[in-house]
Amino acid sequence: MFPTKDSIIRLLNVKWSSDYKHVRLFPDLATQTAWFKDQEIFHLENCSYQRKDSVVKAPYGFDSLAYYNYVAYYNDEKWYYAFIKDKIYLSDKATSLVIETDVMQTYMFDMFFGDSFIERRHCPQYDSKGRPIVNTQPESLEMGDMYETIKSYKSTSELSPYTLLTAKGSISQMIQKYPNLPDHMPPPITTVAQGIQTGLEYLILDARSDDDDGQVDDGGGNDAKGELVNVNDKVLSFTATVEYWCSHFGIPDYSNLVLAIIMVESGGNGTDVMQSSESRGLPPNSAPSTSKSIEWGVEHLKNMLTSASSNGLNDWSAVQAYNFGGGYISWLKGKGYNEHTTSTAEEYAKEKANGSKTNYNNAYIIRLTGKDWRYSYGNMFYVLLVQRYIKQSAKDTPLSVPVDTPYRITQDYKEGIHGGIDFGGRTAGVEGDNIYSAGNGRVTYAGYHKSQTAGASLGNYVCVYHPDLDIHTGYAHLSSINVKVGDTVRTGTKVGEMGNTGDSKGVHLHFNAGNGTGVFGPYIDPTNLIGVKRIGE
Repeated sequence: MFPTKDSIIRLLNVKWSSDYKHVRLFPDLATQTAWFKDQEIFHLENCSYQRKDSVVKAPYGFDSLAYYNYVAYYNDEKWYYAFIKDKIYLSDKATSLVIETDVMQTYMFDMFFGDSFIERRHCPQYDSKGRPIVNTQPESLEMGDMYETIKSYKSTSELSPYTLLTAKGSISQMIQKYPNLPDHMPPPITTVAQGIQTGLEYLILDARSDDDDGQVDDGGGNDAKGELVNVNDKVLSFTATVEYWCSHFGIPDYSNLVLAIIMVESGGNGTDVMQSSESRGLPPNSAPSTSKSIEWGVEHLKNMLTSASSNGLNDWSAVQAYNFGGGYISWLKGKGYNEHTTSTAEEYAKEKANGSKTNYNNAYIIRLTGKDWRYSYGNMFYVLLVQRYIKQSAKDTPLSVPVDTPYRITQDYKEGIHGGIDFGGRTAGVEGDNIYSAGNGRVTYAGYHKSQTAGASLGNYVCVYHPDLDIHTGYAHLSSINVKVGDTVRTGTKVGEMGNTGDSKGVHLHFNAGNGTGVFGPYIDPTNLIGVKRIGE
């Protein structure tokens, strides 16, 4: 890494050291960034140069830096983490900090740790001191005396059609427990070692790539009739059948949506390609033909669309109801919601599952929402999965204005001086105007911003990362916050209300933007991103 200008340096005290006997793991980059920000004790800005595995020259006395054992510094659009290995006295007002990169924290999300299967002799789960046994044979590997459970896994009764199943003994007996598996599965494969059949069988089902990202919306608008993208040839082969039944049931404009649903439900594999037999009160996967599955599925979708429309709800409410059932539409109406969002789906699934969760390792959903779990009722991410294959309507600008119109701009962005745009309230000095997410994304920060730099507190602050643009937007000085870290939001989701918190001289919204997944910059000019004019233009 080359040195860069204007490094941001945080000084901290952490409970692990460079022997890596203890490490802290994070589920995603946003959580890691937010955690280290919360641990910040001392903050340095505008440091001229910073070299990796080199020296930080701090303009403070030796004694005042004695407590710190760790630094985080921002260079080249990435946070680097390092241990303080030594402190060198320079003068009463200057100290050199000798640092060594913490490779685990710095490169945690640049590495991929795959699962592995190792067969060893049986052993106790815990040793005499109550510590988990991680090796069944002595291998001179040390384990720290402190450990933390990051993820836990349990079996699920709902397996997707892109799964590798393994079982000791007869896999055919095991899969009888899972009625949702496709009916076209190949026979199990028995493993052989040195010419002798082993007790382990495995079964490989059809796989789908998670690499092609479609345009994603969290439920707002009525773009369910958009262009079809990223589907495979198997799904496209059903186009004529889908168009026939869509026309038959009076929804000819929704054929692309139906094809997207087929992509999510089966990828075009098997007989019950729309997984629609349950909508007829029949067992799963019991449609007698692909045509009958599509007929039943289109009719079910038509009923959900009709119900959503009669209740004043958008098309995406009907799409989620295709998965949850019609009760979801009644629930939305009863709760006073006027549209589906991922948050409403999560709330409904939590209620129906009594809070029970299950592991959900879908790479696309993890990348989009930061969650590797879902509630054990239906699939609360169903609309996001379908939207992956429906291109949303294009806008004139990448993002939207985060306040209601008409709006007042009271201060423009000015590089190095003012890192955002200030919007005044509809009534000067009065708090409470709604503040909205400028685009689709995930909340990466929601709380009160404490700054070590005088006059720089953002007060109640929300940050949203927009993965389709790889930028983040910030909403500062709010009087209240309506979202939490990890929430998936869409364009127009209310994130808070305008206020005067932090270092603010009056009621306003300070709106900023920056590249990547950062939370507090570095900032870029958001003017063209939201399509507003500068003062005087």
